[in-house]
Amino acid sequence: MIERFTPASTKLRDVVFNHVLPQAFHRLTVTVDGVTRRERVIGESTYVRQLRAFASAVAGTDTNLTPPSDSVIDMELIDEVYRAAGLEPRGAVS
Repeated sequence: MIERFTPASTKLRDVVFNHVLPQAFHRLTVTVDGVTRRERVIGESTYVRQLRAFASAVAGTDTNLTPPSDSVIDMELIDEVYRAAGLEPRGAVS
């Protein structure tokens, strides 16, 4: 099943074709102030890149450019987004 994800605002409309498996078509459509631009994103899927980074880390040839401290900051930010939406962060212990 092909899905479209279309967040919209008064100035911007962004259509991500098949956001669940974006590497299948590599297509992105952005409309700003009525002007539409269609782009193809070339390259490997993010999954393949993540898998390669993991394999490098396990092999001891870590080429990850993002330090673990960035991951902690990302998780804290995601928790704050959940709280702002009135939800408990995932993994919260009651």
